[in-house]
Amino acid sequence: MTSNRDFAEWPMFFDNPLMGSAVMDRLVHRAVKLVIEGKSYRLNSFMMSIESLTGESQPM
Repeated sequence: MTSNRDFAEWPMFFDNPLMGSAVMDRLVHRAVKLVIEGKSYRLNSFMMSIESLTGESQPM
């Protein structure tokens, strides 16, 4: 499972914060958390396609 949300933000997506915490507890039990930092390849690709269409450099 992948998410762009931090673990601390997940409980607010449930009506009951306790239920959100319980769901997260079950999902991450024995899981490996990978945090990928750095520039997004998808965003970089999008910005390059915009530049090629407009001929202008876009700020990131």
